[in-house]
Amino acid sequence: MSIPPSGFRSLPISKILIVLTATIPLISSLASIKYLYYLSLSPFISEYQQYWRILSSQISFINESEVLLAVVLLYQFRAVERFISSYRYLSMITVFWCYNSLLITLLIGTDLYLNRLGLFIPVDKFPSGPFAIITGLYAIYKAYIPVTYTFDIYHTENYKITLNDQILVNLLTLQLTLSQGWCSIWTGFMGYTVAWLVINGVLPGLKWRIPFYKDLSALLLNKTTSTEGAQTVALSNGAADSTTFANRAVSPNDEDDDRNNIMNRDEDEDPAETRPLASQFLDTFRR
Repeated sequence: MSIPPSGFRSLPISKILIVLTATIPLISSLASIKYLYYLSLSPFISEYQQYWRILSSQISFINESEVLLAVVLLYQFRAVERFISSYRYLSMITVFWCYNSLLITLLIGTDLYLNRLGLFIPVDKFPSGPFAIITGLYAIYKAYIPVTYTFDIYHTENYKITLNDQILVNLLTLQLTLSQGWCSIWTGFMGYTVAWLVINGVLPGLKWRIPFYKDLSALLLNKTTSTEGAQTVALSNGAADSTTFANRAVSPNDEDDDRNNIMNRDEDEDPAETRPLASQFLDTFRR
């Protein structure tokens, strides 16, 4: 039985998502721009009309514990990318993001209408972070990734609890969903519901793919392959030149020829001829 590769081998989307999830909050904290990710009906929408916060609020978490939970979950969700391919994985994330943004916009519009009528507003605050995307990926994980093993925890002889290998993902997702109270709960439920509807064909988008993704990937792959090929050829030529130089330097035939030339030159010289001391010293080492 073949064992799947570990880590992020052939998983570019998961790697990029984890890097962005960890670095964006850090950079935002250092630059003091975390306020850009807050979204609430009052005052940002009703008074300032900052509708761009509907998109910015889904970019980054603002709590360190949420960042840690999201990174661990995205690392676990890499199995989904390996199962359905990176192309489909990124396409489904894009579909979930579009549906969630549309629902949040409709909810904000409903709140504004009820606010003008002086009625009760069901939702006034929205969580900061891609909660809906994480719970949507959790729905894909539960739909496509099978249970590998189960184990029992015995409380008494007649009572036991049966768990499986996905218990860690379940607990981390639950903890992340409860991290910001009611607003993160309904957002997580919304993301999970949207993903479940898309996976089961109730909402369109399951077969949609990002256009030009394959062409761009092929272009990048060809550039990478050509660069690696040029480096390989250069290394091969360098190794060949080094080998040729080494063969020439240590060739036995060349050594024999040099030795014979020296001996013949010594025989042709007049024994009575006086040679300089430097030449005699060098001839000693030549022989």
